Amino acid sequence: MMSSGSKLFAAALVASLAAVPATAQSASALAASRALPAYIATDRAVSIADAQRLVEQGRLRDARNAFRRVALEQMDAGEYAAEALNGLARTEFALNDLRATASTLDLLASEAARFGDPEVRLRSLVEAALTYQDLGDRQKVADLVPAIQALLKSPVISEATRRDVASRLVP
Repeated sequence: MMSSGSKLFAAALVASLAAVPATAQSASALAASRALPAYIATDRAVSIADAQRLVEQGRLRDARNAFRRVALEQMDAGEYAAEALNGLARTEFALNDLRATASTLDLLASEAARFGDPEVRLRSLVEAALTYQDLGDRQKVADLVPAIQALLKSPVISEATRRDVASRLVP
């Protein structure tokens, strides 16, 4: 059974798949799963729009692969892959792959930290923590809490984000 946090995340998937509001192991796991469907030629660039079209067509596994490919290409080029990672996490969630969802959210949080985007980092950490909580992984939740608490005290986090996060974390 999904927690209220997961239900809110599922609603966010439908409402904001295209909107952008971890660890080295997460990047390795992402890189290890570069498999793409045959219709996506390896010499052709895949875009976020391609991945979103696949979601709209209900081809979630193909969309997951497309988002993964875009994210890997962007990260390999030293670019901020927030939109691709966000789409990947939401698609993994829609496929009910909660472990992959949490791992991708961890990676998104790391990328957000690397590129100086504390709002995305905070939101990603909270979503990852709620997902790990649904998985019963207390240690991963405990590992994320200090960073969440620190970000909630940061002057660069908007009051609206603080309220949103606080409302999600209240039992």
